[in-house]
Amino acid sequence: MLNTPSVIAYLPHMLGNRLRALAACFVVSKALDRDFAVYWDVNQGFPLEFESVFEGKVNLLTPDTLLSLRGADSLGLYTQIFDWHGYQNELAHGRPYLSELRKIHGVRQVTDLTSAASETHILIYTNTFHPNFDMGLQLDAFRHFRFNHSLVSHALSVVKDLNLRGLPSVHARGTDFVPLPDNEDSRFEFYVNAISNRVAQDEAFYLSSEDRNLVFKLEQHFGARLVRRKNTLLPTITSSGNLSLDKASLCDAIVDLIILSCTNLVVYHEYSSFAQSALILRGVY
Repeated sequence: MLNTPSVIAYLPHMLGNRLRALAACFVVSKALDRDFAVYWDVNQGFPLEFESVFEGKVNLLTPDTLLSLRGADSLGLYTQIFDWHGYQNELAHGRPYLSELRKIHGVRQVTDLTSAASETHILIYTNTFHPNFDMGLQLDAFRHFRFNHSLVSHALSVVKDLNLRGLPSVHARGTDFVPLPDNEDSRFEFYVNAISNRVAQDEAFYLSSEDRNLVFKLEQHFGARLVRRKNTLLPTITSSGNLSLDKASLCDAIVDLIILSCTNLVVYHEYSSFAQSALILRGVY
């Protein structure tokens, strides 16, 4: 329900993008002196409800509540219009809500949103932090949303058992870095070189990756230096480079994110929202 002027975070993304957008919209709501509400889409790429991810509660909206905003007196719809995270792309995923709202209220580029926004309700669809609002506050908000206690407990038990606190770590997303994601040899060679350059010779390091073949090859190459969780639930990478996740695998990914935040992450892709999230959360858990 929306009984008061609100900023609505529209969140259909994968984990890292969802976390950044959640924090950004929370800060926007404070800056504009509006209540905070969230549309948390549960879908094939992200099959977990908000309560399964975070402690605490927010005002969670249903699709019907979103569509009821067609009748709102004043709604500002802000998306990345010409980007992957825009209202047009949502139609391709079977979510017509933004396109329906656009028919009545129009749409603006998310960067047009400033602290002078005057609409009663503001709905934001973005995948990252907002450039027009204080970044320090957005990072604080990112850390403010604490993961579910059971996930944190699981992660910290692994950190303790494997003695990972402060250990160098590697986030090896198999579809990053290389122009041709199906070129396994090229990915393997990249990571061997990156690890050799950034981790001291003979020093152990923790590996986080969702690429089964890459994990196997790196284990064969580095041997006992490579530390990882043997029970990690590795998801399926589709031909397009996306992930297919079930609930257990997504929970396991969150556990791995918390673990990475407790290590010294030294090898990662600068555009990986997962790695960025681990860096932001360093020292929180």
